[in-house]
Amino acid sequence: MWKIASPEHGAALYYGGHYARQVLEHGIAQRVHQVGEELMAKVHAPGASAAQQITDIRAAMDQLAAEQVRTGSVEPVLPTAAVADLENPERWEALRTEGQVMISLVAYPEQLTHSDAAGLQPRDMSRPEHAYLLAAVIEQQTLGLEMDPYQLPHRAWEAAQRDGADVDTGYLFNMTMTARHRELTPHGPSPQQLARIAREQAPSLIALSVQRQAATVAAQMRAHLEQGVAPRDVVSSMRSGLAHVAQQALRHPQALADQDASYQGATR
Repeated sequence: MWKIASPEHGAALYYGGHYARQVLEHGIAQRVHQVGEELMAKVHAPGASAAQQITDIRAAMDQLAAEQVRTGSVEPVLPTAAVADLENPERWEALRTEGQVMISLVAYPEQLTHSDAAGLQPRDMSRPEHAYLLAAVIEQQTLGLEMDPYQLPHRAWEAAQRDGADVDTGYLFNMTMTARHRELTPHGPSPQQLARIAREQAPSLIALSVQRQAATVAAQMRAHLEQGVAPRDVVSSMRSGLAHVAQQALRHPQALADQDASYQGATR
């Protein structure tokens, strides 16, 4: 009994336990990094459907759940918009499509209520001008107001000013005026095509948005590990972030149709 209570023996137990915790934390950190890298490879795979993307995201959440059990923390994950910071998402090669979608929505706002375009959100746009203009268009449509080519750029600019963001007002005005005249460029879509561009391209913009959000969560994970944040906290944060991304992916029509069946098949 004396040996168990001795300072020397107590110190050995303390350092032994401390070392064991370090080994555990290091193993969890490595596993979280591996999950993040594998997820990025799958989400960015050529031709990956939205349904497959959400399946991969949810599978990654399951893998992280297993690591969270090792930490002794199994609190429920509640997906909230505040979890993932998406103010500076990675830019994608979708600017031209975004611009056409916005012109299409200004010219034919009914697409916001009678098509897949209803699922679009400002955060789905990678260019600030497109995001703020979409918010203004949604607001005008909700209020039942006309898409005034002068009022919309002003509303978008005011919202950007409140957020401290810089937007090109000339670019905004050009888009709304183009929409008013129902035409783009000599090599662009015809007025007939313009009437359906938003509803046809909305699913692809949502899918790209989901990829950007997943990439942001993985980038935050890497940054947190480099900053020395406890791996167990990184696990919790990444799970919450991916839960939010999975929730956002459900806006994609294809994901809504078959994501549950695909997910169940992947977990058998």
